[in-house]
Amino acid sequence: MVKPSYKAKAEQLGMPFGTACGRLRKEVLFHLAQLCELDYCYRCQKKIRSVSDFNIDHKKEWLHSEEPSKLFFDCDNIAFSHSACNHAAARCHSVVRNRTGYKGVHFMDDRKRAKAFRAELTSRQTEGGRGISLGYFHTAEDAARAYDKAAIEHFAGRAITNESLGLFNQKEEQQMLGDP
Repeated sequence: MVKPSYKAKAEQLGMPFGTACGRLRKEVLFHLAQLCELDYCYRCQKKIRSVSDFNIDHKKEWLHSEEPSKLFFDCDNIAFSHSACNHAAARCHSVVRNRTGYKGVHFMDDRKRAKAFRAELTSRQTEGGRGISLGYFHTAEDAARAYDKAAIEHFAGRAITNESLGLFNQKEEQQMLGDP
């Protein structure tokens, strides 16, 4: 049963009171981010122009980590992003769980081949359901950059690239920290 005070609030606000409170929190947070000049997307580094496109994002994936609760609530792990950038990254984390750590790049365990990394747009991504091979490369990063270029040419604004997922930045950070 809805309390009479909540019913009156919902009628006056034109939406459920809980929804209005959530919207107000988001408006206040976006306003504070603008005042502090933190209204730039963590993933694409572009300015976030409207509250409807403003999301809280986690820099390191917390789900299924060793300490999910700690990473989820860690303020140093929080950033802001565009809704589309955040959702694209969340959609693709499961896609990028391969040996190379890059989307669209595969390690070819063929000792005869001098270029061990293959880039391709997979059949799920292309019309007609056929994959498009983009070639073989000396490094995973070179193959990932070739994938990004082809994805942008093929999908334009809908492309989900290694760059937009922040994978190049993550690899550089891991190398600086001495992680594999």
